[in-house]
Amino acid sequence: MRTNYEQNEGLCGGGDSSSSSSSDEGDGDGGGMKIGIIAGVNLSTFYMREGESNAYEVGGTKFGFQGGAVLDIPLSKLFYFQPGFMLIRKGMKTEYTGYDQYGGDEYKYTYTLTATANYIEIPLLLSVKNSVTENVAIRINAGPYIAYAFDEGSIEEEENEYLNGRIVDNGGRSLKLFKEYCYEYGCENASRFDYGLSIGGGVHFGNVYIGVFYDYGLANLYSYTSYDRYNDSENDREVTTSSMGLNVGYFF
Repeated sequence: MRTNYEQNEGLCGGGDSSSSSSSDEGDGDGGGMKIGIIAGVNLSTFYMREGESNAYEVGGTKFGFQGGAVLDIPLSKLFYFQPGFMLIRKGMKTEYTGYDQYGGDEYKYTYTLTATANYIEIPLLLSVKNSVTENVAIRINAGPYIAYAFDEGSIEEEENEYLNGRIVDNGGRSLKLFKEYCYEYGCENASRFDYGLSIGGGVHFGNVYIGVFYDYGLANLYSYTSYDRYNDSENDREVTTSSMGLNVGYFF
């Protein structure tokens, strides 16, 4: 998802040998393809829309990790193609707290929902890189990505009730995110397949790259099949992903 990584386009060819050596030394690659190993952290969430309104509700963010490998393929002096193979954890965490008071008693209610999914993600990015000084270059990446959840995912719900500061009831449940659940009027599930757009940028220091990225999911993960043609309002629900993070990479 992120392939904001190192490459330094060496200047090849004839001309003054000292000038060519200086350019190659500053850019750090001979103009050929490189392989990069990268890792980082991210904050992700789910965007949710339901009903006829176009307004989205954003779930709380969840901390995650990603890592993998990319190819840095030069197309010209400035342009590169960066396909990658990444493992990334996405999800969301939402917390709600409510208060009420009856007579002299104070009631408090807390609810927490946490969703987690692990994806194989393949970014296909076009990259522009420009050297600013010797061994330092800046880069901008943009392009599509496709992803597939390789595990069943999880949904954790926790509820607690308090009376005058003391817990009086608690409960919760654990569900699988990518499993079909059927009710009286229909069945719902979440798709393992995701795709979207990725943008990012960063700075190269020799073979080391430090950058940021933002992934915007375009796939609707939510699916609902109604048993009752008079009760199909849930077909209007839409759930998409979003993730932003920081990467550090090293290219060989």
